[in-house]
Amino acid sequence: MSKEDKERLYVEASIAYNNGNPIMSDAEFDILERELNNSPLTHQTHDELAGATIDSDTFSIRPIHNEDEILLWIKSQPVEEFLASLKIDGVLAKVQTGRNLKAESRGRDDNIPWDYTSALSKIIPSIAEQHFIRGEVFLPEEHLEYFREKYDHSKYKVSRSAAITILRRPQDHTLEDIKKLRFMAYYLEGEYKTKSEMFSHLEQLGFETPDYEVVTFENGIADLLSRVTETPHPTDGIVIEVNDLSVPAEVEGKYLSTQIAAKVGRWGMTHFRSKVRGVKFTPGKGHYGVVLEVDSIVMPDGITQRNINVFNIGAIIKHKIGLETEIIFERQSNGMCYFKGVV
Repeated sequence: MSKEDKERLYVEASIAYNNGNPIMSDAEFDILERELNNSPLTHQTHDELAGATIDSDTFSIRPIHNEDEILLWIKSQPVEEFLASLKIDGVLAKVQTGRNLKAESRGRDDNIPWDYTSALSKIIPSIAEQHFIRGEVFLPEEHLEYFREKYDHSKYKVSRSAAITILRRPQDHTLEDIKKLRFMAYYLEGEYKTKSEMFSHLEQLGFETPDYEVVTFENGIADLLSRVTETPHPTDGIVIEVNDLSVPAEVEGKYLSTQIAAKVGRWGMTHFRSKVRGVKFTPGKGHYGVVLEVDSIVMPDGITQRNINVFNIGAIIKHKIGLETEIIFERQSNGMCYFKGVV
């Protein structure tokens, strides 16, 4: 796939994700970003943008899967205090509180956002003042079986897809159904000295926020991971960001230099090996996905895995993959498996 095709696919995937209808998995998106970011990046700072306001909503959070790289990033920052919060794997929603309450998905370019007002108005705090808030909506896993039995099983497979269905079709659900949704806020427009101050204000307004704490990493990343408790909420990592909001952020491609998503520990990837027994092609929006069928392997959680996702057909050609080829694949915390290389 040419760089131009990758860039086109990246834009298409970004728009689809931000409209709540992803065309690829998080892991596939991360791989695409890593491939594109091997090219020289444009570095800009707040000053170089001539005072223009950088809206973090337009950026992704750089994923890092290695503890050593996380520590290198921490040491590269001009501060010692960071805010670490659980990265909620839900549906992004933008909310405007006040008399004219409005809630919608994040639209990009000419895309019209989905209107979430009907559903979210029933679960967020009623506030007279106008505030602009962003957060993640999800259906707790404990309620999934209830919806699977009551409605179409295929639309309530995981917390995120279930939330999308309810948000887009509130008229098809009862008030009791809608009130099972959760909204966790992580951004509040305003003047704040620190990110933790912003979180505190959100809580004062009555909003839930992801579990968080201010940390210094005196004992390394492992100390933080050991304190992160098991949560019933769908998460896919820990967001680590500079707590001091006065620190200038460099723009590095699709990322801001002052925040990362640590995908280690319980959110890390585990590598496995197996032999290829077949290849399947699955049509997607503007491209074909490739799935390798391998000898069945029982995962540590008891699930049997035999389908391995490959980013594109170019990987099949590059690695000369055929029947009997022994491959290495990684398994994410969400259960999806992705091709990593050949033995």
